Amino acid sequence: MIAVLVEVVVVVVVVLVVVVEEVVVAVVVLIVVVGVVMVSQVIEFFAVVVVVVVVKVVVVSVSVALVVVVAVSVALVVVVVVVVVVVVVSGGSSCSSSSGGCKSSSSGSSISSSSSRYRTMKSSNMNSSNCSVVIESSAAVVVVVVVVVVVVVIVVVVAVVVVVVSVAVVVVGVVIVGVVVVGVVVMMIELPKGQTPMLTKGKNK
Repeated sequence: MIAVLVEVVVVVVVVLVVVVEEVVVAVVVLIVVVGVVMVSQVIEFFAVVVVVVVVKVVVVSVSVALVVVVAVSVALVVVVVVVVVVVVVSGGSSCSSSSGGCKSSSSGSSISSSSSRYRTMKSSNMNSSNCSVVIESSAAVVVVVVVVVVVVVIVVVVAVVVVVVSVAVVVVGVVIVGVVVVGVVVMMIELPKGQTPMLTKGKNK
């Protein structure tokens, strides 16, 4: 149940990140196209190329990070399941192999309470209860470990997503500001009639 819950949470986070990435890509492309519509075609082309490359790198980074986190979470869940099985099996076998360990109380016939066999079976039933307590305690410890692992995995996923999205926003913001500044500079140095800019014209002379 806990493993299924972990997988559901991871899938939901992945879907949300993909949706956010698509929205960010659409908004960034729209802003760049609107921002450089009055700039020369060369500046617009390179701006769009730079933004697309940056966004693709961010998307790939997020995807790789999520794949790693999902793989680690699945591995942890498998390890915990194996530990649970080993603890339960080893606890039961060690209890059965101990002196007066877990023994069956079924005898097939009625026994007097004053007989020695009755006292032996009563002692065996008490040992069986002790074995059950040991196994239940081990299972409780394993459940606590599973909960801790699930919480750690969720925190790691959220942290990775937050860091990557923050870096992506900063990078895209810097690129947009740079494109706008370059566009303004190019527009300022162009001649009124839209001819060759002064810097290029001076070099041609």
